[in-house]
Amino acid sequence: MKQALVLTILFAAILPVVPGLANAGSIGLSLGLEEENGQAANGKIYFGAYALNITQFQQDARKKVSIVHWFQRWGDQNNSFDVAMMNQVRNHGSIPLLSWEPWKGLSYGVTQPMYSLQNIIDGQFDAYITKFAKAAKAWKHPFFLRFAHEMNGDWYPWSEVANGNSRGQYVEAWRHVHDIFAEVGAFNVTWVWCPGRVMGRGISLDDLQEMYPGDGYVDWVGMDGYNAGNDRLGWQTFSEVFTALYNKILSITSQPIMIAETSCGEYGGGRKSYWITDALSVQLPVYFTGVKALVWFNADNDKTAPWEIESSPSAQKAFATAVQSSYFSSNNYGSLSQSPIPSPGILDEIGPLSQSLQAVNPRVVSEGSFCAPVPLGGGTKLPVSPCGAPGAGEPLHQ
Repeated sequence: MKQALVLTILFAAILPVVPGLANAGSIGLSLGLEEENGQAANGKIYFGAYALNITQFQQDARKKVSIVHWFQRWGDQNNSFDVAMMNQVRNHGSIPLLSWEPWKGLSYGVTQPMYSLQNIIDGQFDAYITKFAKAAKAWKHPFFLRFAHEMNGDWYPWSEVANGNSRGQYVEAWRHVHDIFAEVGAFNVTWVWCPGRVMGRGISLDDLQEMYPGDGYVDWVGMDGYNAGNDRLGWQTFSEVFTALYNKILSITSQPIMIAETSCGEYGGGRKSYWITDALSVQLPVYFTGVKALVWFNADNDKTAPWEIESSPSAQKAFATAVQSSYFSSNNYGSLSQSPIPSPGILDEIGPLSQSLQAVNPRVVSEGSFCAPVPLGGGTKLPVSPCGAPGAGEPLHQ
């Protein structure tokens, strides 16, 4: 039985920050999602999207998403925990992924002293964080929380090389926020630490480990990267975009990896379709085996490149064809109860025993002795693959 639900929520969505990016304002995210009952087999990785219209994206991809992604700024007027949004995503059978950003937005610039890391550490936002954490706990269900992403770049106020911040403060601020959630018992939160591909803008890969809060504070590791594929930024394959960052993450932790933002621009002659096919059908299942979630960025209003899968018929066809594979999980997670959220294939292995164990220890999936032998992440280091469209050049900063 399916019951149609329509909800339009107005919120401030923050797009990938690139040089010359126009101010990102409030954007209406339209969720025309349906309630889903029943359970299907899980794929190997979660398949999700950030899209201004998730319903249209699913129609064009010919597959429903297992993750719905959106952004929320601390400085927005409506900055509380959004129960209605969470419920609609879960009722659709998808997992919420919230990017939670401590700033007022791009139009205020990168220097926003109010949102310095030191102010977070000193407790100036504790009342807000505590209220948010208690509401998250009251909701009870598992969701991904991506806090202060792309911290290794220089384009957000939580960067250690911007806004008067200093080295070491990011980890301290992360742990402070995490500890508040732990203190109120919000163990249904799965914490996603997510660096980006910075291309010399910010913290080098050699120093990335210094910004990692530790496995006791991080459940998943994300990574963001784009191929703009235009004359100004050049063309790079999926492997060229992600290999260096992926290998660095593998050297830091064995937590499962999520590609939280990615997309490809158009560069004449259908090259985007080749990039998509190579990324989804070759690179991820063969070379990037530590990646357990793929979240596509399907909006073009930053004007850097046409990121949507609908940017050309060939791109849309390539994407829809690739994600039909059973490798990509659909919206089978309306009854998900495990926290932290495990990789899709592991859900079938955990079985009902984990649910009884969680009654004693809510964190059993990643920290309890029952699941300790189960590899939640991992993978092998890989060389740059020759697969994908030809060409090289200066890529998008991510």
